[in-house]
Amino acid sequence: MSKKDREALLAGEVVVGRFQVIGTEDVVPGVLRWSARDGATLELIDDASGFPRSFDALPFGVHGLLRNGGEVSLFDCRVSRMQLLDHPTHIRCSTLAYGAQVLPEDRWPRAIYGTAALSQWRDDSGIHLANLPSADDPTLRVEFQPTTRDRVDVPGAELVFCGHRDTSPYGHRSDFWSRTDAVMVVNPRRPQTIAALMSKHAQPLRALMALAADRPDDLTREIYVDVDRPLRIEVWRQGRPPLKGEWERRQLFGADQLIDYPKAIRAWWRLHRQVWPALDLLGDHANEGNSFSPGRFLTVFSAIERYAEIRHKTTDLKKLRTYSQLDSSLTGCTNPALDLIGVTRGYVAHFNNVDDARRAQVEDQMVVSTRRVAALMQACLLRNLGIRKGQRQTLLERHYASWPLV
Repeated sequence: MSKKDREALLAGEVVVGRFQVIGTEDVVPGVLRWSARDGATLELIDDASGFPRSFDALPFGVHGLLRNGGEVSLFDCRVSRMQLLDHPTHIRCSTLAYGAQVLPEDRWPRAIYGTAALSQWRDDSGIHLANLPSADDPTLRVEFQPTTRDRVDVPGAELVFCGHRDTSPYGHRSDFWSRTDAVMVVNPRRPQTIAALMSKHAQPLRALMALAADRPDDLTREIYVDVDRPLRIEVWRQGRPPLKGEWERRQLFGADQLIDYPKAIRAWWRLHRQVWPALDLLGDHANEGNSFSPGRFLTVFSAIERYAEIRHKTTDLKKLRTYSQLDSSLTGCTNPALDLIGVTRGYVAHFNNVDDARRAQVEDQMVVSTRRVAALMQACLLRNLGIRKGQRQTLLERHYASWPLV
């Protein structure tokens, strides 16, 4: 893997290379650029042999060898610009695999995932201040100890939650650095495709971290490894923002608050599969951050509606409130509030007619109604994770203290 090509692409620079459509023999020169917002853009130089000559062509894959030896694979490509009606000049795609020339259907015996919130949730960097400077001893000593490794068996795979450390070259350096973060390693019983590993394991992790952090979160690390071939690739996806953990903001709950860590993780993976896509929708709601809209209300309501229907065989939010075992003062889900949420759902989803006074109330309370639905679902999910009633109450009280729901 060429570090130079990788850094250039991540910096948004153009990188020269030679490219070919997967399954063809023609290799053509081109210039590749990557950005998280726009994905990969490949500009073909002169010849376009082997590339589709129509905007209507089915999605195709491209392999590339970059100027410094870096290998890339572009998935689900399409022609975005033509010259002289049938001469493709620009290719776009939303997914890039860096490190090897691979196929979407390749199967991998290991995957490594990380999110922006995972390190704070685990709270186990391995770095400890062994000695702080003082008048008697001006030495600052920092020690690194191996992080805790939690192994959890879920259907079809073993999950390993652990720490990861990057360090600059050792020696007498003024700019020595060491960076740590938490990752989840997936060891499937049988090798799986990237799409299968994402669906079965990366998405449950993302949804869990969205619940724990209650703020925007997404995968910041997506790596696939096959030591037998040997291959290691990083997957970059369009629209995945370069998030960083916000350690100054308290999360809803941390890993140390799970009474039985393996049991809670297994319960979450099982629930994610059972009520799909409810937990992913809750994550989409959290990823809206401080932006509220009718669309966001509909997203979180769809999440709780699906969860309630599949997990509790009901769509009555009052029954979910009973299941949460918490007073409505914590979630703001009083009877009048739940009635208003129902009216809001009909107004937003089906354009139900309401009188002017009721419409004004719906629109005025749209933000708080959205937050109340999310809080009620959070209260239920905390119980699903095995967190006791008293602790659930404490967690929600603390989390919503600065912006109450009533």
